[in-house]
Amino acid sequence: MHLKQLELEIVAGDANLMVKYKIEVDLKTCVSTGACFASDRLHFQSGKNQQSNVIGGQTDESKTSNVFDDNQIVDAQAAAKNCPVSAITVTPNNPKLHKKIV
Repeated sequence: MHLKQLELEIVAGDANLMVKYKIEVDLKTCVSTGACFASDRLHFQSGKNQQSNVIGGQTDESKTSNVFDDNQIVDAQAAAKNCPVSAITVTPNNPKLHKKIV
């Protein structure tokens, strides 16, 4: 098992663990099905031309992206997996896990 895969499985199993990750949507590939924001409203919303927008991120003509630091990477990965044209990538920005400070 790869370290990244193991880290993501740990994150999925422990709500107190957080990981920093980047979500990016290729707007030239996106076909506006809405599958991402229908399944993950924390990270995605409908944008221009009903294409996906990453919430709180930066958007230009070709992409929309943002970096998150929370325990919701599994939801973002599920949205990426459900994209019918594979327009979404979810990449751990810093794969080191750290405890959430409460």
